[in-house]
Amino acid sequence: MDAIVSLSTLDHFESPDDVATSLGELFRVLRPGGILVLTLDNLANPVVALRNRLPFRLTHAIGLVPYPTGTTYGPRAAQERVGAAGFEIAECTTIMHAPRVLAIPLMNALAALRSSRVSAVLSRMAMAFETLQGLPSRL
Repeated sequence: MDAIVSLSTLDHFESPDDVATSLGELFRVLRPGGILVLTLDNLANPVVALRNRLPFRLTHAIGLVPYPTGTTYGPRAAQERVGAAGFEIAECTTIMHAPRVLAIPLMNALAALRSSRVSAVLSRMAMAFETLQGLPSRL
């Protein structure tokens, strides 16, 4: 393959060995010089770290995470794992989308209003979370 895009898929495996095996397979099927775009939940983000410590029954019951979370890493550990699989890392960055722990209850509570004005405000609020990428959780 010339390119592989893996958007938050590997962080659903239960063990680091499963992630390593998957990275090895991605490396195997990618042609030399091919591009891997990989995203993982950022364990350096305190919201993600807290969410991953909560039991699935709770996060599922409150609608926070409809799926079991698995192994994930902070940026440095992720780079180490990707490099160990044989990949050359050209770029590593982090983003922070509107945290589900805040966004889901807020959106659910305000959905009943069905106001375009409220929707516009909520959209701006969600986009404002992207400015958090400069915080230490980025590293």
